Amino acid sequence: MFLFWPEALEKFLDDHHCFRLATALNIFKTVCHMPIAKMDVHSERADRYDAEEKAALEALQRREQLLEKRMAIEMKNEKHTSKEVEELNILDTELKVLKAKYWKHQDEMYQLQYGPVFYQPYMWGIRRAQLKRQWKAKKDNKPVTMWPKDVRACKARGGCCVRQCGCCFRPRSSLIGAEDVYSHCTKECKCCVHYFNLP
Repeated sequence: MFLFWPEALEKFLDDHHCFRLATALNIFKTVCHMPIAKMDVHSERADRYDAEEKAALEALQRREQLLEKRMAIEMKNEKHTSKEVEELNILDTELKVLKAKYWKHQDEMYQLQYGPVFYQPYMWGIRRAQLKRQWKAKKDNKPVTMWPKDVRACKARGGCCVRQCGCCFRPRSSLIGAEDVYSHCTKECKCCVHYFNLP
């Protein structure tokens, strides 16, 4: 029983937005050298979580592209041609699909993080990193994307941090009514698509 109480307590603290206490508990657990799940399970689940998070961010950035296209078509004329109406319908359909896709990725991330196997500490590395980032961002009153490691990675990929256009530090709507999402560029970033003339 002793092995499982820190995870349950951390979940409770996290649910009640007590990030500092959750981080302190996590550090205590790490220092005490409690048993950790097998590394292969840990890394496989952490990789799945990262992949789901990346796919969710790509869906959000793709949505921004589609909304921009939709707005451009709507602002052309008051009366739309049949081709424009057809294009608007296609965009609306794709936006609905993206919303469902985003929800599925968010649900999978939640299951990986808090699912029935939450009491195995495979997610502690991810949780600790997230809590640390959230705490530091709140303390410094800056977006989570300001972390130097993430900025360097975005610059290395040729993302918006190179051009300093501010896309990475602008909040994106999360589609499910939760708080805004901050993220660096993915292959669906509308600014990068325009800059590199991608299809």
